[in-house]
Amino acid sequence: MLKDPAVISLNSGINQQTEGFAKVVEQDKPLNKICAGDRDACTGRLIAYVVYATKDFIVTIDDQLSLNWQTETGFNKYAPDFGEVVGCCELSDALVDRIFTDVTNRMAYKKMLGAVIARILDDGNSISARKKLAIIDERINEHGREKMRMNYIYASLITVGGLGVLFVLLLILKETILVWGFNPIICIIIRCSLFGGIAAFLTTFARFQNYKGSLVAGIGIHRLDGVLRIVYGLIAGLIIVLAIKSNVIVGFANPNETSTPYILYFLAMIAGASEILIPNLIKQTEGELGIKKLEQKEKEQTDLV
Repeated sequence: MLKDPAVISLNSGINQQTEGFAKVVEQDKPLNKICAGDRDACTGRLIAYVVYATKDFIVTIDDQLSLNWQTETGFNKYAPDFGEVVGCCELSDALVDRIFTDVTNRMAYKKMLGAVIARILDDGNSISARKKLAIIDERINEHGREKMRMNYIYASLITVGGLGVLFVLLLILKETILVWGFNPIICIIIRCSLFGGIAAFLTTFARFQNYKGSLVAGIGIHRLDGVLRIVYGLIAGLIIVLAIKSNVIVGFANPNETSTPYILYFLAMIAGASEILIPNLIKQTEGELGIKKLEQKEKEQTDLV
C-alpha cells in the first residue's frame, strides 16, 4: 500500500525530487518493518539508514544522503510548530552539505537531524526536539568553523611552499638566470618579494589561533583568503624594495651593487608581515553580505526561545 504523501526530502533538489516522485513504487511493509536496502516508496531511492521507525512514522537517509520522513495515513500527532522545527532542520541540513564534503561527517550530522524530526513526531511537541536541534547546530557551527580555519591555513601553507620552492630555485639557478638577462637588481627585487610573501605567512600562522571563520562565506572564500594573504605579502615586499631602490623612502637602506642587500630583505619581510597592508577578506565579505547582522538577529531569536 502507498503511504501518506506527507513526506519531505530535506536534501533533494527540485530535479532530484521530481525524479524521485516519478519513481514511486509500492511498499507493502509496515513502516516499522522497513530497513536499510529497501526502496523508499515515495522517493524511489534506496534507503541507506533508518534513523527511527514506528508503526506511525519513519525517518530515513537514502543512498544520496537525503534526509526523509514519512507518516502513515491518518497520522495527526503533529506539534503546532512542527513546520518551523523542520524548516530549521532544512537550513542545518543545507549547511552540512555546503561545509562537509566527506560522507562520514555528512551522514553523522544527518542522523542527528533525523533524530530531531523523529523526536518531534514521536512526542507531539517540540520541547525536546528544539533542545536537541540547538546542541546539533552548536556542533555544526563549531566543527564547521574549525574546518574553515584549516582550509585557510592549508591554502596559505601550500602557497608559501610554492614560494619557498621558487626561492630555492632562484638560488640554485642564479648563474643561469643572469645568463637569461636578469641583472642582479632584478634578482634582488624578486627575492625581496618572496621574502615579503614568506613573512606574510608567518603573520598568518601567528594569528591562526584567533582566526574565526564564517560558515556562510563558504570554504572557497577561506581558501582564497589564505592565498591572498601571501599574495599581499608579495606585493608589499615588492613595493617596499622599489620605493627604497628609487630613494622614495629610507634611501640610506639602498645598498650599492657590491654589498649584500640584507637590509632590503629585512624591510621587505617587515612590509610583508604588516597587517595594515593585508586586508581581511572574510570580514569584508561578512560586511558586504550583512552576515554579522544576520548572526546577531538569529542569536536574539534563539535567546527569546
